[in-house]
Amino acid sequence: MAPGLRSPVVAWRRSSSHGIRIHHNDRPAGWPPDGAPRGLARRAAGSRLHLGRGLRVALHRGVPGFVVYPISYGLWLSSDPARYRALLDDPVYPRAVVNTLIYLAVGVNLKLFLALLLSGFFMRRDWWVRVLLLIFILPWAVPGIPTFISFHWMLNGKWG
Repeated sequence: MAPGLRSPVVAWRRSSSHGIRIHHNDRPAGWPPDGAPRGLARRAAGSRLHLGRGLRVALHRGVPGFVVYPISYGLWLSSDPARYRALLDDPVYPRAVVNTLIYLAVGVNLKLFLALLLSGFFMRRDWWVRVLLLIFILPWAVPGIPTFISFHWMLNGKWG
């Protein structure tokens, strides 16, 4: 390739993402490159580009706001040794530690074991097991239905 001449793919990407116009006489032979989007596909590629930029901006603002700030605030609070002395002197703290360890040792494992037993039970092919599964699942599924209906009516352009 001649010096100073970009490859067709790089030239197409630069022209679509940075607004740089390439004149017809500056294009190398074989322009546009094979596989480059044309027409509606090119406009869709541009909309994906804007979506990507918007998500990137949200990420760059969201991570400092919702991740970095709480972690740094927690580290700042934990840098004072007097807070640890006050925590250990609190009469509720030892009981809270014991309750947490009991919950981790017993509660989590017991819930996992019971969930495996229930899943094995609901794998049976009997008709009454399927009815029982429906009754078992309804309290989990029903709260989502009013939420869906509310959003559906709220975002409906004709009646909302």
